[in-house]
Amino acid sequence: MTTHIKTYIHETHIFPDSRMPFFFHKDSIKKIKAMANWHDNIELLCFTDGEGYLNYDSGRFRVKAGDVAIINPNAIHLCESENGNDLIYYCLIIDTAFCEANGIDILSMRFSEVAHGNRELAGIFEELNRNFSRARVNHGNLPDRLAVYRDIMGILTILCRDYLADDESDSVDQRSRAVASGRVKKVMTYMQNHFSEPITLDEVAEHVGVSKYHLSREFKLFTGMTIFDSLNLLRCKEARHMLTGGATVTEAATTCGFENLSYFSRTFKRHIGKLPSEYVKGRNE
Repeated sequence: MTTHIKTYIHETHIFPDSRMPFFFHKDSIKKIKAMANWHDNIELLCFTDGEGYLNYDSGRFRVKAGDVAIINPNAIHLCESENGNDLIYYCLIIDTAFCEANGIDILSMRFSEVAHGNRELAGIFEELNRNFSRARVNHGNLPDRLAVYRDIMGILTILCRDYLADDESDSVDQRSRAVASGRVKKVMTYMQNHFSEPITLDEVAEHVGVSKYHLSREFKLFTGMTIFDSLNLLRCKEARHMLTGGATVTEAATTCGFENLSYFSRTFKRHIGKLPSEYVKGRNE
């Protein structure tokens, strides 16, 4: 059985309706950890319930209901809930081409990481939720699309007015973070391409050209996880995908880089919250 890994790390967004180049949905972050990732479009998370943390490039920021996380294009990011409770949020992803068509050079801008307790921004998200739902039901007719556009432009207006960060493009610190971010992305891509193979820390460090100690610190700083916790999470997520699709526990383990079934079961339980056998049992019931 071949494996079909999903894009957990570098997301590519394909918008199904060119007239509505946005993704918008309500979601939740549970106690099971997600993978850090990055993508080419700006993303906003408007939190409506719960508390947690945003790991964002080389920083870590506390978030709660009423806050909006502003994830700049190509920034490595990961959200976590706190105390095992769900962190509920609206997720909005806006196509870079849409921003540029409206005179917003989103790739050359940098916004603050979190808008704390901005009621105006949170109110627009609630309105967008209603208008986006109507647009879906009515197949994107013109009045509903225009209402969505109005909300999107309202959100972008607030970001550009209130949350543009100071220009640090020439600062040593900013350039250093960009170089470090590039190394971490290179490691994450390497893991995605080789997750089914044995991987050593020495091998990964040699791949990016820094010492394994320096790389380990950088990776943890940017993703909130160690390299091997991240690798095992990636392997377990793909194994879950395979188990759901009909693979046996042995097939999923060996295809996803686990040589020992007992270790696979323990690691899968820690990252996914269930034993692999439970997925097989649930499939057969």
